[in-house]
Amino acid sequence: MIIPTGNPTLYRLQSAFKPQKDASMNTRLTNQKKIQPFIWSHPIGGGLGSTGFFGKRFSPGSMLAEFPPDSGFVRVAVELGWIGLFIYCSLLFVILRTGITNYVNSRNDKIRAYYLAFLVMIFAMIVSNYPQDSLSQLPTSIIFFLSLAALVRLKEFDKSAGQNQKK
Repeated sequence: MIIPTGNPTLYRLQSAFKPQKDASMNTRLTNQKKIQPFIWSHPIGGGLGSTGFFGKRFSPGSMLAEFPPDSGFVRVAVELGWIGLFIYCSLLFVILRTGITNYVNSRNDKIRAYYLAFLVMIFAMIVSNYPQDSLSQLPTSIIFFLSLAALVRLKEFDKSAGQNQKK
């Protein structure tokens, strides 16, 4: 990943390993520093859809409409405040904890493999929501919510598999 290249796609991947030299990352960090006083002074935020595309559409000319929420977590913090961000992160924690608990309690190896696959995918999507607002974009949001539904429904399949093995 460190070899010199003229390919823009490879250069973009290489820049991920040098965040201090990445202009895009520095711009994001500067924007986050600028918006932090607003987040701390507005515990319930500026309202849903007040930033980015929807902010420009529904409240043009406002300070928040001009703010580019590059991160999904920053968007949540600006729109819902630090209280909303806490609730959002708590929800994501409960999702992961529930999946891990169900994985550990599962007795069927095939169901455990499904749990692991969905957990890894959900975790990766949550992590990808930091540098980019990925959980609210199509088709990622559909995949994310279907994965959550599958994570919950797998428990029912595991119970039926356990009952069939007892007979």
